[in-house]
Amino acid sequence: MDFITKFLEERVSIKALNFISVFFLIFLCQPIQMYATHIVGADMSYKAIGNNKYIFTLNVYRDCGSLIRLENTQTIYYYSTSCVIPQDSLVLRTTSQGIGKDISPVCSKFKSNCKGGNLPGVEKFSFEDTVTLTVACKDWIFYYKECNRSSIIETIVAPGTKCLYIEARLNNVDAPNNSSPSFGNEPVSFICVNRDAQLDNGAVEPDGDILRFRLVNPRTNTKISELNDLNILTYKSPYSAKYPLQTQGVIFNFDSLRGSMSFKPTLR
Repeated sequence: MDFITKFLEERVSIKALNFISVFFLIFLCQPIQMYATHIVGADMSYKAIGNNKYIFTLNVYRDCGSLIRLENTQTIYYYSTSCVIPQDSLVLRTTSQGIGKDISPVCSKFKSNCKGGNLPGVEKFSFEDTVTLTVACKDWIFYYKECNRSSIIETIVAPGTKCLYIEARLNNVDAPNNSSPSFGNEPVSFICVNRDAQLDNGAVEPDGDILRFRLVNPRTNTKISELNDLNILTYKSPYSAKYPLQTQGVIFNFDSLRGSMSFKPTLR
Protein backbone atom coordinates (compact mmCIF):
# COMPACT_ATOMS: atom_id res chain seq x y z
CA MET A 1 0.00 0.00 0.00
CA ASP A 2 1.19 3.50 -0.80
CA PHE A 3 0.64 6.55 1.36
CA ILE A 4 0.62 10.31 0.90
CA THR A 5 1.79 12.95 3.31
CA LYS A 6 -1.02 15.49 3.60
CA PHE A 7 -0.01 17.64 6.55
CA LEU A 8 3.57 18.71 7.15
CA GLU A 9 4.36 21.35 9.70
CA GLU A 10 7.05 22.27 12.17
CA ARG A 11 6.78 22.35 15.93
CA VAL A 12 8.59 24.62 18.35
CA SER A 13 9.00 25.12 22.08
CA ILE A 14 8.08 28.67 23.13
CA LYS A 15 8.52 29.42 26.82
CA ALA A 16 8.39 33.23 26.89
CA LEU A 17 4.58 33.32 26.79
CA ASN A 18 4.05 29.69 27.79
CA PHE A 19 2.64 28.82 24.39
CA ILE A 20 3.60 25.83 22.31
CA SER A 21 2.81 25.50 18.63
CA VAL A 22 2.53 21.95 17.38
CA PHE A 23 3.13 19.83 14.34
CA PHE A 24 2.54 16.27 13.27
CA LEU A 25 3.61 14.31 10.23
CA ILE A 26 0.47 12.54 9.12
CA PHE A 27 0.39 9.75 6.56
CA LEU A 28 -3.10 9.17 5.22
CA CYS A 29 -3.96 5.57 4.37
CA GLN A 30 -4.91 5.98 0.74
CA PRO A 31 -3.62 4.44 -2.50
CA ILE A 32 -1.79 7.54 -3.76
CA GLN A 33 1.91 7.82 -4.52
CA MET A 34 4.12 9.60 -2.01
CA TYR A 35 6.79 11.90 -3.38
CA ALA A 36 10.14 12.25 -1.65
CA THR A 37 11.06 15.33 0.34
CA HIS A 38 14.14 16.05 2.44
CA ILE A 39 13.50 17.52 5.88
CA VAL A 40 9.83 17.23 6.78
CA GLY A 41 9.89 18.77 10.24
CA ALA A 42 11.94 19.90 13.22
CA ASP A 43 11.63 20.90 16.87
CA MET A 44 13.90 22.70 19.31
CA SER A 45 14.19 22.94 23.10
CA TYR A 46 16.68 24.22 25.66
CA LYS A 47 17.74 23.23 29.18
CA ALA A 48 19.20 25.68 31.72
CA ILE A 49 22.30 24.27 33.46
CA GLY A 50 23.29 27.32 35.52
CA ASN A 51 25.76 30.20 35.14
CA ASN A 52 23.77 31.57 32.19
CA LYS A 53 24.43 28.40 30.19
CA TYR A 54 21.79 26.56 28.14
CA ILE A 55 21.96 23.25 26.29
CA PHE A 56 20.04 23.50 23.04
CA THR A 57 18.65 20.37 21.42
CA LEU A 58 17.46 20.32 17.82
CA ASN A 59 15.55 17.35 16.40
CA VAL A 60 15.31 17.16 12.63
CA TYR A 61 12.99 14.72 10.85
CA ARG A 62 14.09 13.37 7.46
CA ASP A 63 12.00 11.61 4.83
CA CYS A 64 13.72 8.28 4.15
CA GLY A 65 12.49 8.41 0.57
CA SER A 66 14.93 11.22 -0.12
CA LEU A 67 18.46 10.64 -1.40
CA ILE A 68 19.71 13.74 0.43
CA ARG A 69 21.55 12.96 3.66
CA LEU A 70 21.84 15.17 6.72
CA GLU A 71 25.18 16.65 7.74
CA ASN A 72 26.62 15.94 11.19
CA THR A 73 26.19 19.58 12.22
CA GLN A 74 23.22 21.94 12.09
CA THR A 75 23.24 25.69 12.73
CA ILE A 76 20.76 27.72 14.76
CA TYR A 77 20.79 31.52 14.93
CA TYR A 78 19.90 33.85 17.78
CA TYR A 79 19.49 37.55 18.55
CA SER A 80 17.70 40.04 20.84
CA THR A 81 15.91 43.14 19.58
CA SER A 82 15.39 44.85 22.95
CA CYS A 83 19.05 44.43 23.91
CA VAL A 84 20.19 45.44 20.42
CA ILE A 85 22.20 42.23 20.08
CA PRO A 86 22.83 41.34 16.42
CA GLN A 87 22.36 37.87 15.05
CA ASP A 88 24.91 35.25 16.05
CA SER A 89 25.05 31.52 15.35
CA LEU A 90 25.49 28.29 17.27
CA VAL A 91 26.67 25.08 15.57
CA LEU A 92 25.00 21.99 17.03
CA ARG A 93 26.65 18.61 16.60
CA THR A 94 25.05 15.23 16.12
CA THR A 95 24.42 13.12 19.21
CA SER A 96 24.26 9.85 17.25
CA GLN A 97 27.25 9.92 14.85
CA GLY A 98 24.94 10.96 12.04
CA ILE A 99 22.79 7.84 12.29
CA GLY A 100 19.06 8.56 12.24
CA LYS A 101 16.49 6.81 14.42
CA ASP A 102 13.63 5.25 12.47
CA ILE A 103 10.45 6.54 14.12
CA SER A 104 8.05 5.26 11.45
CA PRO A 105 4.92 3.84 13.14
CA VAL A 106 4.81 0.56 11.20
CA CYS A 107 3.90 -2.87 12.51
CA SER A 108 6.78 -5.15 13.50
CA LYS A 109 6.26 -7.49 10.53
CA PHE A 110 6.64 -4.62 8.04
CA LYS A 111 9.58 -2.35 7.20
CA SER A 112 9.66 1.31 6.32
CA ASN A 113 11.88 2.58 3.52
CA CYS A 114 14.31 3.66 6.27
CA LYS A 115 15.14 -0.05 6.60
CA GLY A 116 14.72 -1.19 3.02
CA GLY A 117 10.94 -1.70 3.09
CA ASN A 118 8.17 -0.18 1.00
CA LEU A 119 6.24 1.82 3.59
CA PRO A 120 7.07 5.54 3.91
CA GLY A 121 9.43 6.24 6.77
CA VAL A 122 10.87 9.10 8.78
CA GLU A 123 14.22 9.27 10.57
CA LYS A 124 14.92 11.44 13.61
CA PHE A 125 18.33 13.15 13.95
CA SER A 126 19.30 14.96 17.16
CA PHE A 127 21.88 17.72 17.58
CA GLU A 128 23.13 19.54 20.72
CA ASP A 129 25.43 22.29 21.89
CA THR A 130 25.73 24.79 24.75
CA VAL A 131 25.42 28.57 24.58
CA THR A 132 26.35 31.10 27.27
CA LEU A 133 24.16 34.22 27.42
CA THR A 134 26.21 36.98 29.05
CA VAL A 135 23.30 39.46 28.85
CA ALA A 136 19.77 39.16 30.26
CA CYS A 137 17.09 39.98 27.66
CA LYS A 138 13.35 39.47 27.53
CA ASP A 139 13.14 38.60 23.87
CA TRP A 140 15.87 36.17 22.85
CA ILE A 141 14.94 34.45 19.60
CA PHE A 142 16.66 31.22 18.61
CA TYR A 143 15.71 29.88 15.19
CA TYR A 144 16.49 27.18 12.66
CA LYS A 145 15.49 27.07 9.01
CA GLU A 146 15.98 24.75 6.07
CA CYS A 147 15.19 25.69 2.49
CA ASN A 148 13.12 24.79 0.63
CA ARG A 149 9.86 23.09 1.45
CA SER A 150 8.47 20.36 -0.79
CA SER A 151 6.85 21.78 -3.91
CA ILE A 152 4.05 19.19 -3.73
CA ILE A 153 2.52 20.58 -0.52
CA GLU A 154 -1.01 21.53 -1.57
CA THR A 155 -2.15 23.74 1.29
CA ILE A 156 0.19 26.75 1.01
CA VAL A 157 1.10 29.15 -1.78
CA ALA A 158 4.41 28.49 -3.61
CA PRO A 159 5.76 25.97 -1.06
CA GLY A 160 8.87 25.22 -3.14
CA THR A 161 10.08 28.81 -2.64
CA LYS A 162 9.55 28.82 1.15
CA CYS A 163 11.74 27.60 4.00
CA LEU A 164 10.89 25.32 6.89
CA TYR A 165 11.34 27.51 9.97
CA ILE A 166 11.09 27.00 13.74
CA GLU A 167 12.00 29.21 16.68
CA ALA A 168 12.35 29.07 20.46
CA ARG A 169 11.96 32.14 22.68
CA LEU A 170 13.86 32.73 25.89
CA ASN A 171 13.34 35.37 28.61
CA ASN A 172 16.22 35.31 31.10
CA VAL A 173 15.14 38.59 32.75
CA ASP A 174 11.83 37.43 34.28
CA ALA A 175 12.72 33.73 34.28
CA PRO A 176 16.47 33.15 34.66
CA ASN A 177 17.62 29.52 34.66
CA ASN A 178 14.32 28.40 33.18
CA SER A 179 14.13 25.52 30.72
CA SER A 180 11.76 25.21 27.78
CA PRO A 181 9.05 22.58 27.37
CA SER A 182 9.85 19.62 25.17
CA PHE A 183 7.79 16.98 23.39
CA GLY A 184 7.47 13.41 24.66
CA ASN A 185 5.68 11.89 21.67
CA GLU A 186 7.19 11.35 18.24
CA PRO A 187 5.38 13.48 15.63
CA VAL A 188 4.72 10.76 13.03
CA SER A 189 1.36 9.00 12.68
CA PHE A 190 -0.50 6.89 10.14
CA ILE A 191 -4.03 8.28 9.93
CA CYS A 192 -6.75 6.74 7.77
CA VAL A 193 -9.09 8.74 5.57
CA ASN A 194 -12.66 9.03 6.90
CA ARG A 195 -11.58 7.71 10.31
CA ASP A 196 -11.66 9.75 13.52
CA ALA A 197 -8.16 10.74 14.63
CA GLN A 198 -6.75 12.29 17.80
CA LEU A 199 -3.13 13.44 18.15
CA ASP A 200 -1.08 14.82 21.03
CA ASN A 201 2.57 15.93 21.09
CA GLY A 202 2.92 14.99 24.77
CA ALA A 203 4.42 18.27 25.96
CA VAL A 204 6.67 18.00 29.05
CA GLU A 205 7.29 21.04 31.28
CA PRO A 206 10.39 20.49 33.47
CA ASP A 207 9.90 23.60 35.67
CA GLY A 208 6.28 22.87 36.54
CA ASP A 209 4.92 25.96 34.75
CA ILE A 210 1.38 26.07 33.39
CA LEU A 211 1.31 25.60 29.63
CA ARG A 212 -1.17 26.91 27.10
CA PHE A 213 -1.25 25.93 23.46
CA ARG A 214 -2.25 27.56 20.20
CA LEU A 215 -2.01 26.99 16.48
CA VAL A 216 0.08 29.71 14.84
CA ASN A 217 0.81 30.72 11.26
CA PRO A 218 3.99 29.01 10.04
CA ARG A 219 6.91 31.21 9.09
CA THR A 220 9.50 31.00 6.33
CA ASN A 221 12.06 33.24 8.07
CA THR A 222 12.56 35.22 11.28
CA LYS A 223 10.71 38.49 11.80
CA ILE A 224 12.72 41.32 10.26
CA SER A 225 10.43 44.24 11.04
CA GLU A 226 7.34 44.71 13.21
CA LEU A 227 5.80 46.96 10.57
CA ASN A 228 6.57 44.89 7.49
CA ASP A 229 6.61 41.21 8.38
CA LEU A 230 6.52 39.39 5.04
CA ASN A 231 7.84 36.07 6.30
CA ILE A 232 4.55 34.36 7.17
CA LEU A 233 3.34 31.58 4.89
CA THR A 234 0.17 32.17 2.89
CA TYR A 235 -2.41 29.39 2.88
CA LYS A 236 -4.52 28.44 -0.09
CA SER A 237 -8.24 28.79 0.55
CA PRO A 238 -9.91 27.28 2.56
CA TYR A 239 -6.86 26.26 4.61
CA SER A 240 -5.39 28.18 7.55
CA ALA A 241 -3.35 27.61 10.71
CA LYS A 242 -6.59 26.59 12.42
CA TYR A 243 -7.70 24.43 9.49
CA PRO A 244 -4.49 22.89 8.12
CA LEU A 245 -5.93 19.95 6.18
CA GLN A 246 -9.19 18.85 4.63
CA THR A 247 -11.57 17.28 7.15
CA GLN A 248 -15.13 16.07 7.28
CA GLY A 249 -17.51 18.95 7.97
CA VAL A 250 -14.60 21.41 7.84
CA ILE A 251 -14.01 20.59 11.52
CA PHE A 252 -10.55 20.60 13.11
CA ASN A 253 -10.71 20.65 16.91
CA PHE A 254 -7.76 21.92 18.94
CA ASP A 255 -7.53 21.83 22.75
CA SER A 256 -5.63 24.89 24.02
CA LEU A 257 -5.24 23.35 27.50
CA ARG A 258 -3.75 20.00 26.44
CA GLY A 259 -2.39 20.74 22.97
CA SER A 260 -4.29 17.80 21.46
CA MET A 261 -6.24 17.86 18.21
CA SER A 262 -9.03 15.75 16.77
CA PHE A 263 -10.41 15.54 13.24
CA LYS A 264 -11.62 13.19 10.50
CA PRO A 265 -9.45 13.63 7.36
CA THR A 266 -10.93 13.45 3.87
CA LEU A 267 -9.60 13.84 0.33
CA ARG A 268 -10.72 16.25 -2.37
